[in-house]
Amino acid sequence: TYTVTLKGIITKEEVKKLQEGVDIGDYITKPAKVKILKTDVEKNISRLEITIHEGKNRQVRKMCEAVGRKVQALHRSKIGNIGV
Repeated sequence: TYTVTLKGIITKEEVKKLQEGVDIGDYITKPAKVKILKTDVEKNISRLEITIHEGKNRQVRKMCEAVGRKVQALHRSKIGNIGV
């Protein structure tokens, strides 16, 4: 599970794409669990919680870029059921 801060306000369509799986170049990701934690229009950011079940190199960053969003901050908050 990752907490991700993105530039801009994410749309429902972009969240849906992340949830269904996106093409990150040489790989199509498996469905992910995505929850919007916060959107801040003033700062022009969105904060999400993304849970993936695989761990490709830089996968979360590539997933966000695939839907047109730039990652400003990324924090791994859990590995399996263990908080980090």
